[in-house]
Amino acid sequence: MYLVFDVGGTHSKYALMDDKAEIKERGKFDTVRTNREDFVESLENIVDKYKDQISGIGLSMPGFIDSEKGFMVNGGSLSYIKNWPIVDELSKRFGKVVTVENDARCAALAEYWQGNLKAYKNSVTLVLGTGIGGAIMIDGKIYRGSDLIAGELSFILTNIMAERKMENSMCAIASVPQMVGKVVERLNLAKENANGEYVYSLAENGDEVALEEIRAYLSIIAFLIYNLNLVLNPEIFAIGGGISRQELTHTILKEELEKIYDSMGLDLKVPKLTNCKFFNDANLIGALYKHIKN
Repeated sequence: MYLVFDVGGTHSKYALMDDKAEIKERGKFDTVRTNREDFVESLENIVDKYKDQISGIGLSMPGFIDSEKGFMVNGGSLSYIKNWPIVDELSKRFGKVVTVENDARCAALAEYWQGNLKAYKNSVTLVLGTGIGGAIMIDGKIYRGSDLIAGELSFILTNIMAERKMENSMCAIASVPQMVGKVVERLNLAKENANGEYVYSLAENGDEVALEEIRAYLSIIAFLIYNLNLVLNPEIFAIGGGISRQELTHTILKEELEKIYDSMGLDLKVPKLTNCKFFNDANLIGALYKHIKN
């Protein structure tokens, strides 16, 4: 048995899993945002509960990670995680073998192991949320790049004529919360009741503003896929994140991609798309796969 953590910016999930990724028990807790020691203690509280049942611990984490060395370059929005040999320190503290992998890469590994990428050696996974998580697989392996940043799609600049600043990067112009915020503002909705699922329900019921903003958001994602396809030309693109559950996402995304290819006038195939199979459990399953294969 294995204990696997999916550490997010707001909440963290954990699961007791066997080597076939069957979840025996699960839970979640608020991600610690104070300091590193408090964060380790929050993990330790869970580890102590299962210590006698597990042979190892897998972590899915945000940020830039050298997973082969078990080293956190940074922790994304978790500012206290920087230049940290996380695997060595946690292995010693917990008395178990520990592995770590970036969260978007975990999602891709889950799909490659048991999901909708099983039949493909070369793929790109896009996880749509607050930013755009990305993972590139070549010949069945994660491609990391020489500085470990391959697949960091959130930071791609989007306008060659604009200033080279973060506000002109992909994550600044293409995030689900931003799309939701535009709908809230235009329809004068209560912010506390609005999320992606609610906006999609409005669109499904014929609200033109919601549908327009969803299409505007997905047209940017289609633009990104078009460019990535010219650079990497994978067999397939997998779309993850909460809105990937919505059939409307895939319908509109395909329509917007076809528009781009038609307008460019190139004799090229529109790339193949699929949704991610595992949704909220993807990072847990991918972190387990990384641990077993390590």
